[in-house]
Amino acid sequence: MPLLLACSSGTFNTENHNEYYDFFQSLQGNWKGCAIKTPVGPRPYDIHFEFDGSTNLNGLADPGPVSDHHWSYQLDNDVLWLKFISSFRGNIEPIWLSATEKKGMAITFRSKKVQKLKVEVTIINNMQNIEIYLHNKPHVSIRLVLTNKDNNSRSQCKQ
Repeated sequence: MPLLLACSSGTFNTENHNEYYDFFQSLQGNWKGCAIKTPVGPRPYDIHFEFDGSTNLNGLADPGPVSDHHWSYQLDNDVLWLKFISSFRGNIEPIWLSATEKKGMAITFRSKKVQKLKVEVTIINNMQNIEIYLHNKPHVSIRLVLTNKDNNSRSQCKQ
C-alpha cells in the first residue's frame, strides 16, 4: 500500500519513490540564507518550497533585483529531475537536470543540454547547501537554514 504524505498544498505518493522520500520531506518549508558566492557577489537567497498537489516540489527565490529563481523537483518514472529557471533578462526557458548520484541526503544533478553544468544539493539537519559548478569550476554557493514560517524578514548578506 502506498504511503501518502500530507502536506500544505497536496500529497506526495511514495509508492515508487521511497529513495527520495526523506529528501522531499526535508525540503518542504521556508529556507533563509545567502548565495555567498555568485558572479555578482553575495545575495540574499530566501526560498519557500511546497508541493503542487502531485510529485512536484516547487520553490521560488528572489535574489533581487534583476531576476527570480524557480526551483522545481519533479519525479517522473523513478527519475528525479530539477527544473531551474532564472528570469534574468526575461528568460523563461528552464534548464532540466537529472539526478545522477545520491548519497544519503546529497544529490547531484547534471544537465545533458547545458554541458559542464552540475548542481549538488545537500541537506544536513535543518541546513541546505547548494553548489553549482560550471565548466567544473565553482560558480555559485548557497547556504540556507530551515526557519519558522512566521519569520518574514529578508536575509541579510555581507557584501
